[in-house]
Amino acid sequence: MGFRVMRHAAMTPPDRAMVLLSERIPKRCEDVCFSISGDEIRASLDGDESVSVTRDERVEIGRRAVLDALEEVCEREPTLALDWYAVAPAG
Repeated sequence: MGFRVMRHAAMTPPDRAMVLLSERIPKRCEDVCFSISGDEIRASLDGDESVSVTRDERVEIGRRAVLDALEEVCEREPTLALDWYAVAPAG
């Protein structure tokens, strides 16, 4: 399952928020793999959820995993704030 990391629309992150994150985010964090293409950050998850889980539940579980990985990065880097970023399913 794939996701997009973007600037949070309801917050006021600095103009360079995505650049700052792309400079500091690892290629892999736990079960989440990140890739950067231009100013876009994509995330994909390893592993499959149980087939008994609905698609909406899988999306929310995946989104939460990506947010948890971003939180780790932001906690280590004082120039970043987690609330600057939003995660949505890649479409």
